[in-house]
Amino acid sequence: MGAVVDRSEWPVVTVSVQEPGDLDLLADELELLLTQEQPFALSVVAPRDLDELQEMLWSAPHARRRLRRQRARLAAWCEATAHVLAPHAFARTSPSALRYAELIWGCAAVAADCEEEARQTLLGLLAQRPLPIPMEAV
Repeated sequence: MGAVVDRSEWPVVTVSVQEPGDLDLLADELELLLTQEQPFALSVVAPRDLDELQEMLWSAPHARRRLRRQRARLAAWCEATAHVLAPHAFARTSPSALRYAELIWGCAAVAADCEEEARQTLLGLLAQRPLPIPMEAV
């Protein structure tokens, strides 16, 4: 487990960002994940509010730029991101807020009210992902 990433339930990768400085660590961990070229999904358990994540990103411009540069590769390998939100944040989450999350990650974003719901939703989305055709079969 990295400082902000837990891969123990692969292909669902748990992300916990507590402060803006964690975003650089997250970008490092995502870079390692992306080099594997394997489908995965992200479960963001902290912060538990999308507005708080947005504030962190704006206060860490270098990390924000790094994450933006990773977006195209995240779109290719990250099936979806589930944000586990606090009850008050979950109740006020709108499609536009989730659209902002999609712009951060480059993949579909969903809201969940608990970690288990997030995990099950992500596993379902990963199961729907088309399987690649081996080059030997072409």
